[in-house]
Amino acid sequence: MIFVVTIEKFPSLNRDINSILKAYWGYPDFRPLQEDIIQHAINQQDTLALLPTGGGKSICYQVPGLAMEGITLVISPLLALMKDQIEGLRSKGIKAETVNSFVSFRDTDRILDNCIYGQVKFLFVSPERLQNDLFKVRLAKMKLNLIAVDEAHCISQWGHDFRPAYRLINEIREIHPKVPVLALTASATPDVVLDIQEQLHFKNGVVIRKSFARENIRFAALELEDKRGALFRIMKKYGEGSCIVYVRNRRRAKELCDDLRHEGHSCGYYHAGLKKEEREEAQDLWLKGTTRIIVATNAFGMGIDKPDVRNVIHYDISDSLESYYQEAGRAGRDGKSSIAVQLFHLRDIQEVRIRLEKTFPSADAVKKVYQKLSDGLQLAAGSGQEETFPVDLADLSKRSELDVYGVMGALKTLEQNGYISIHEGLTTPSRIQMVCDRRQLDNLDPDRNAVSKVLFVLLRNHSGLFSSAITIREEEIALKAGMSFDQVESALSHAQDQGVLIYQARKGSSSVSYLLPRQHGKDLRLNLNEMKLRKARQTTRAEALISYFMNDVECRSVQMLNYFGESASEPCGTCDVCTRKKDLPSHEKSTWIKDMGLLKELCTAGIGMEQLKLAYPIHDPIHAQVFHWLLDKNYIRKSGDLIHWTAPLALT
Repeated sequence: MIFVVTIEKFPSLNRDINSILKAYWGYPDFRPLQEDIIQHAINQQDTLALLPTGGGKSICYQVPGLAMEGITLVISPLLALMKDQIEGLRSKGIKAETVNSFVSFRDTDRILDNCIYGQVKFLFVSPERLQNDLFKVRLAKMKLNLIAVDEAHCISQWGHDFRPAYRLINEIREIHPKVPVLALTASATPDVVLDIQEQLHFKNGVVIRKSFARENIRFAALELEDKRGALFRIMKKYGEGSCIVYVRNRRRAKELCDDLRHEGHSCGYYHAGLKKEEREEAQDLWLKGTTRIIVATNAFGMGIDKPDVRNVIHYDISDSLESYYQEAGRAGRDGKSSIAVQLFHLRDIQEVRIRLEKTFPSADAVKKVYQKLSDGLQLAAGSGQEETFPVDLADLSKRSELDVYGVMGALKTLEQNGYISIHEGLTTPSRIQMVCDRRQLDNLDPDRNAVSKVLFVLLRNHSGLFSSAITIREEEIALKAGMSFDQVESALSHAQDQGVLIYQARKGSSSVSYLLPRQHGKDLRLNLNEMKLRKARQTTRAEALISYFMNDVECRSVQMLNYFGESASEPCGTCDVCTRKKDLPSHEKSTWIKDMGLLKELCTAGIGMEQLKLAYPIHDPIHAQVFHWLLDKNYIRKSGDLIHWTAPLALT
């Protein structure tokens, strides 16, 4: 995917970054740290900028890109985010063009030529584009002034959203060794910060970090049985400003939206499965304030800077503490008091751990998926290199005897080991739903035309078409109908135009490319150490997330800052943990703090119950209350004859 921004009649290039900021963005001053980041880029220094969500990362590369001669290459993993940047530049009078896999070779060739000879100032690419030979040849002829790497945590295997294609950035640095790199991310742990610099081959680089503390956000994590009831109570109690409710799946987005509307709230919903027009309408109504609440999957929010979001509620658990922080950080961007609440049940915690296990199948399971995939494609050993093949994920799951999480985990492992490349459409298949009267299709003649043939195949092979949207694979339909993929796609589009069905086309092809020839099972070489490390890293992230939600005895902000390698001088005083401590009577509060400190000291190395009774007044009701509360919360556990301290962090 390539996005190109061209500038017509751009004024004489200069280094007055304040003038550029005022002329194009209308701001009199930069936000904290933006100017420092920009100056380092202009001074040709490799720079890693860590700015929390809403910190204004795009300005950090757009201003120096405009201030220097040449083209700025922007590498970003998210199509939606790139589109937002394009629209933002267009709104400032800067013309934009786009080139993607659906654009003809001739148009792509023309635009890349314009990057060499024309007035193009910004070239946006996905990391996967960097492996394209045509792109690399043309890039060598371009006059680059800066390489901007957005969502830079994706380059690190310690990061929460690692993408192997990011490693190709080093090839670009070899083509343009003197061009500085500006890497940007909203969340990175100390390990990720070091790894980003190493992977991008920083030379005399600098790291500029803004504190992750968000003093105006009151964080809370509530463990309860009735999450839906709690959500309604929060919506009723905090009725000012806009609100985002995050969920994990599409069905829940619509269901919760309907429930909130039934309760009298102005609400919309958003997920990647909606048609483009529906997504844009839901987003626009929320941005304008026509609807106050939007229930959304994590597909929503990137690049959106709405200042009056007062509440961000997580109904389901995010993938990592980094993701949670970014999503929660969309609250209170105007600096006013806001809340970020996680609702959870112990079942949610169990699901996180179960999903983690499924996502990292064994080496034998990975080899089995590879074998079944290759056999299903009828690939002989030594064939298939640099060819792309359709994948029916459901069928592959059935033949491999793994659920979809396991199959996708296996395919990702194969990708990370260099055997295949996964295409985006594999994880986001197309969906259709019949909207016509069922009787209209009773006498369907499959020989009449392409539309009739496709509808005939759908009716014979899929159930539930008239009751809800179902996922489909165009390749499978093409095979059964004796048609090409393009013919099926065209027929479905025509059927939608005729009002027969709703067709939500996937993004990209549901396929994989073989980077190496098909191997015999015995010849498949997997890096077992790397597999173990990746699972260990993801387990560490998952447990850190769980720890944050379960630890209701230490300030939420202190926990968050510790995770990102930042120390907090004192508790925030506003989160649910701090508020609960404030509400305790002074004598009880003193007892709890002292008792927890004493129990931590006694139980850290393990202690027998009889020894504990001698050292701790467990017979006293108040002291017993502290002990049993810690036991109920699993902060201390009985293991055989010993009692161990297992709380994630210090409590005092």
